[in-house]
Amino acid sequence: MIKKGNRVRHRDKKVDNIKGIMTAFEIKNGFAFCAYGDFERYGQGAENYPITELELAE
Repeated sequence: MIKKGNRVRHRDKKVDNIKGIMTAFEIKNGFAFCAYGDFERYGQGAENYPITELELAE
């Protein structure tokens, strides 16, 4: 189960290769607001994804 603050990956390998590991900053109504928490990429590529399209990063 994905929770706020978890590091996540997209299940689609094409999207995962582009986006990589993201942090779920907010979860509401079956969607997760995901972005990067590291200073190098902070604020870049923030997007909403359905929870069903995400998996926990190892």
